[in-house]
Amino acid sequence: MKEQSKSEIAEHKYRPLKKRLRGFYNKIKAALNRGTLPNSAILSDFMALTQIMVSYPGFGDDYYDYFRKSCLAFEKACRENDLSKAQEAFSTIMQLKHDCHHRDDASGLP
Repeated sequence: MKEQSKSEIAEHKYRPLKKRLRGFYNKIKAALNRGTLPNSAILSDFMALTQIMVSYPGFGDDYYDYFRKSCLAFEKACRENDLSKAQEAFSTIMQLKHDCHHRDDASGLP
């Protein structure tokens, strides 16, 4: 089986995954803005997709560990019905996402 290039992975796997995740970001953001937690199905699907996303090397690897930890903190807060901590963790997730997408070679990681 032929190994895929980074551009092939980006086009056929990573970009579609990010597009799916965008929908979950929007659903979670809407729930949190209403003062509610996302339902368990949305949370489970979001967590599964984020784990897949951080498994692709070369697309922001320096951010993956921070992103993964923030996602786990978000999941924990949701499972514990702690809206404030969930909002805080999700804010961190969104900031890391932004920073990763707008990064240059000089990492500004925490």
